[in-house]
Amino acid sequence: MTELIKIKAEKWVNNGLCIGYYQGETYFIAGAIPNEEVKCELVKNTSKLKLLSVREVVFPSEIRVSNDCEIFLKCGGCQFRHISYLEELKVKEDLLRKELYYKKDIKIVSSESENYRNNVQLKTQGNRIGFFSIRLQHLSRFSKIRLQKFIKRVKFIYLKSQKYDFF
Repeated sequence: MTELIKIKAEKWVNNGLCIGYYQGETYFIAGAIPNEEVKCELVKNTSKLKLLSVREVVFPSEIRVSNDCEIFLKCGGCQFRHISYLEELKVKEDLLRKELYYKKDIKIVSSESENYRNNVQLKTQGNRIGFFSIRLQHLSRFSKIRLQKFIKRVKFIYLKSQKYDFF
């Protein structure tokens, strides 16, 4: 079994990650919320990137919600399934405001909280199609429940030329 790292998430950064510090080094944490104490698995360790993925939440944030996808944090698709859509919009707006600090009037326009994606990057391995996992080593299969409508559209587009196995 992989040894877990206990770390406190400090703040949000891009791509739904939090930043934390452990033994004098900076780590990016997938699945954490600022001020949470979490136990994580090290999934990537290079000189430029140290990436952790939450396996256990020791002290949860009051904004944490039960995620509704069985492959969250295994899949590289969604990054915010552990907070509400309203909180996700607040996080993204705050990050955008920090980047565009010179702009006074920023208005975030949002859509439905589900099925709102108009652009995804699907990957293939042999006859399988899906998202690469957070580790980028294997393909995570689509969640039948969460992406059923999306998959029907993708099947229509992709199955014209080649048969892919979604499940």
